[in-house]
Amino acid sequence: MREIKLRLEESDLQFLDNLATENKTTRADIIRRNLHSAGLSSTALHSVTTAIRQRTSGTLSRQQAEHVAAIAISTIAAA
Repeated sequence: MREIKLRLEESDLQFLDNLATENKTTRADIIRRNLHSAGLSSTALHSVTTAIRQRTSGTLSRQQAEHVAAIAISTIAAA
């Protein structure tokens, strides 16, 4: 592996830190996984769904959270 430098907005860095904490991993691992999956894999959808349910204290069903996650991922990918 080769080391690279990456500059991010503070808000993007905070987002990655939160994901890494929730997934008990590192920022670099989150970036690597998303590069490999292009952000649209079922694993990514599951991760986002889980995060949405955690952040809403489980007030959304799994299906509702998956729907919200799919909309978010598709919108980001299209942007």
